Amino acid sequence: MTAPATVYLASYKSTRPGIHGLVNRAIRYGSRSIYSHTQVCIGNPFDGPALCVSASGVDDGVRGKVMKLSPDKWDILPVPWVPAQRVLDVLREEDGCGYDYRGVARFAFPWLPEAVITPSDDAWFCSELAAHIMGLGQPWRYAPAELHAIAAAAFDWSK
Repeated sequence: MTAPATVYLASYKSTRPGIHGLVNRAIRYGSRSIYSHTQVCIGNPFDGPALCVSASGVDDGVRGKVMKLSPDKWDILPVPWVPAQRVLDVLREEDGCGYDYRGVARFAFPWLPEAVITPSDDAWFCSELAAHIMGLGQPWRYAPAELHAIAAAAFDWSK
């Protein structure tokens, strides 16, 4: 019998080239964090290819992608309360939904009035989708750094 795959939260700490790099910088600046993107991975994405689920402006919305992530660009933490099946179920339900540019604007431009940057009902941004997968209420309120802090607080550092 095989043990169930561990689910990880991956937090992006690097900067993409071009316009996407400007977005990375704006989100990090606006959220006062080193992280600008997040995904939920089934399996350790540092050990080898893992299914990584996120919403991405680069990929035009919700997607699952098999990737090996680089430790110099990402930090990962296990989220053992999230079963792999939950990740797959959310991916199946939301795959292909658009990217929520309005919702993510609240982190890049925190001074904008909330009425201007309300999240979309039919699109997701990365940390919103990850918070939903992780079972957190009001998922649109979480920036990548906040999710990383939640996972870090739950992690057993004594191991």
